[in-house]
Amino acid sequence: LGSGKTATIRIPVAAGTTSPAATIPAWYYNTATGLWVEDGTLTLAGTAPNQYYTGTVTHFTTWNADKVLDTTCLTGKVVDSAGVAVSGARVEAQGQGYNGISTAYTNSSGNFDIKVKALASVILTASTSTAQSQSSVVSTSGASTTCSAFNTGTATLTLGSATSTVGSAKIKLTWGLNPSDLDSHLTGPQSGTTQRFHVYYSSKGSLTLAPFAALDVDDTTSFGPEIITITQFTAGTYKYSVHHYSGSSTISSSPARVELTLNGSTRIFTPPTTTGGTNTVWEVFQLVVASDGTVTVNPLNTYTSASASAVSKQVASFDEYYLFNNLPKK
Repeated sequence: LGSGKTATIRIPVAAGTTSPAATIPAWYYNTATGLWVEDGTLTLAGTAPNQYYTGTVTHFTTWNADKVLDTTCLTGKVVDSAGVAVSGARVEAQGQGYNGISTAYTNSSGNFDIKVKALASVILTASTSTAQSQSSVVSTSGASTTCSAFNTGTATLTLGSATSTVGSAKIKLTWGLNPSDLDSHLTGPQSGTTQRFHVYYSSKGSLTLAPFAALDVDDTTSFGPEIITITQFTAGTYKYSVHHYSGSSTISSSPARVELTLNGSTRIFTPPTTTGGTNTVWEVFQLVVASDGTVTVNPLNTYTSASASAVSKQVASFDEYYLFNNLPKK
């Protein structure tokens, strides 16, 4: 910008933000020092869900709209499936009612302290390169520098199995404002039987007993996340699908996003675009588990339109035609 000149910038409000503040500090990135510098204030404008922060600046660089959070501290312990403390495990706190992530690592005794937003809801998880813990939803206390146990029980995050071939896994679904409710569905093999389990909102499963898979976090009011954790695999084929439960928009335009974390890496799945029709079920991927525990990921990325006429088909109880036409009401 020329000397004495200004320009107007607009920064969209992050998806999932509830009750955004009327004003927010503006920050720019100083490339010389590597620090963010607070410089002025931006004002909320627009109409939800298309709101943004706007204001004037006197120079061009990387700008950010951010409010330093009032924080509190959570403490806990990470153990493996045998109850032994795990050092160096990564602990993550993801805001459920706000946009933000903080991380920490366990010490030699498996203990951790992690800063989170005060008076908020956060999702706490732990992981290593081969194992995932359950996801624990925590309501935090007021601003404090003193760490408190993240729940009233043992305040422990327990990792799933970690074998030489594959460990546990986590599946996270997020989406936009509309549809208001997308649901995670996982089917898989049951050891010693030809029947298959079905983990979803009405049958949330278990992480310590068969099927060793559970819907940890459920969401019915837009954005998500919904999280399914698998702590132990059984040989056979697992299938993960997303069901459009309510809302006028489509799965693809929401937009929906699925993150599969397995063996220390994360794969991202986004739904195929559609030009019309009723696409109520997004079949995302299969996990094919060999007898030695090796897991192969088979992307599906296709739609199934569940319809009333499909109920009459002679299908197995775990087939999508049956599943999504015989769901209990919430």
